[in-house]
Amino acid sequence: MSKVRIRINGANNEKKQKIFLGSKIFYVVSNGLKKKPKTIWGKIISLHGRNGIFLAKFKRQVSPVELTSFVYIIPKPFHL
Repeated sequence: MSKVRIRINGANNEKKQKIFLGSKIFYVVSNGLKKKPKTIWGKIISLHGRNGIFLAKFKRQVSPVELTSFVYIIPKPFHL
């Protein structure tokens, strides 16, 4: 498993940061135009400072250089 730092814009205060903790994320890896793109799933596990940077754990090894594009976040469900 690989841990990577991810910056989320707009998550600068504690209230907004708590919303993202525990959320599932995925990253789309394209292999060119011939093959179907792969998705690598992960989870936001903790904060890394107080300015919108989080630590995410992925199921497969991911290079931080590959993560210069977008990572999609699936918000965790809220219970009433």
